[in-house]
Formats: sequence, structure tokens, C-alpha cells
Amino acid sequence: MSEALANLLHDHYKDTFSHIRERERQRDRLFLIVLGLIALVLFQLHHSLLLQKAVTELTIAGFKLNLSKIPFPVLLSTSWMFLAVFLLRYYQVVIHIEKQYDYLHPLESRLSKALGEDGSIGRESSGYTTKKASFFRHWVWVFYTGLFPVIVLASIGWALLLEWNATLIPMAHKCFDSALAIMVLLSLALYGVGCWLNR
Repeated sequence: MSEALANLLHDHYKDTFSHIRERERQRDRLFLIVLGLIALVLFQLHHSLLLQKAVTELTIAGFKLNLSKIPFPVLLSTSWMFLAVFLLRYYQVVIHIEKQYDYLHPLESRLSKALGEDGSIGRESSGYTTKKASFFRHWVWVFYTGLFPVIVLASIGWALLLEWNATLIPMAHKCFDSALAIMVLLSLALYGVGCWLNR
């Protein structure tokens, strides 16, 4: 294989790897945003239950907050909508990263052959087949594809239960929020089943 082709493959490899790293940073930010939005939904539901129990004023760090003037149903529906959008985007980015790694592994092999040294470039392919930290890597995979979806599922189930028991939230908001929650659960299920079947 010519030196020009080897250089071309190497440049493409660097660009692909850089692109993956950028997407991994995006995935990590989205992960934290999703966790924050789940916490926000639960926080809002907790405060709507306080209103239901006739707690109309709350003092936070010396500031008095009149809970009856806050449009909780609108804020809650907005939070549900952001949660659905960001969780869907999170899984889109995760799937994109996985596809890029599937693309990168043969590229490393081809680049190694172009250099005349099989296996010389294997940071992302053969590097992951070593036994070092294999149990930890397996645990991380189980956490993100198994435990994280279960935690989100339990949190959403709990949030829906709280919302349907909150008498101050109008039925239209409950139905809208439930539809968004079902979208979130469907995204979780489709991603989780796909991961476990294609492992």
C-alpha cells in the first residue's frame, strides 16, 4: 500500500477518533442533564404535594416563596418535555458513538496493515480485548445499559404515581405528562433491548 494512502488513512483515523471523543463529551453532559431533569421533576412534584397539603409559603435560605403563585403544572409539563427530548438525544448520541467504534476498529486494522505492522495500531480495538480491568469495563457496561435505565424507569414510575395523586395538577397536564413519560420509557426499552440482544 502506498505511503500516500497510509497518510490518508491515518488522517481519517485521527479525525474519526477526535469526532468520537467530542460525542463522548456530549454524551456525558447529556447524562448529567437527564439526571438533573429527573431530579427537577421529582422536586416539582414534591412541592405540588406541599401545596396540596395547604403549605402555601416556603422559606429557602431566608427568602419567602409563595408557592400558590407558581404555575406548577406548566413548569412540570415543561420539565417532562425537556426530559423526554434530552433522554432521546442522549440515546441518539450513545448509539452514534457505538456505531463509530464499530467503524473505527476495522480502520485500525487497515491502517496497521498499511504500515506493514499488523496490530501496531489498536488503541480502540485490540486494546479493549486485554484482560486488564475487564471486570470493571463489564460493570460499566452493565451500569449504563442495565442499571441506569432501571433507575430512570423507577424514578419515572414514582413521578407518575406522585403526579396522578396530586389533586392540584389538571387532568390535561397529567395526560400530557404521561404521554411524555411513555415516550421516555419506550426510548429506554428500545435501547436496552437492542443492547442486550446485540451484545
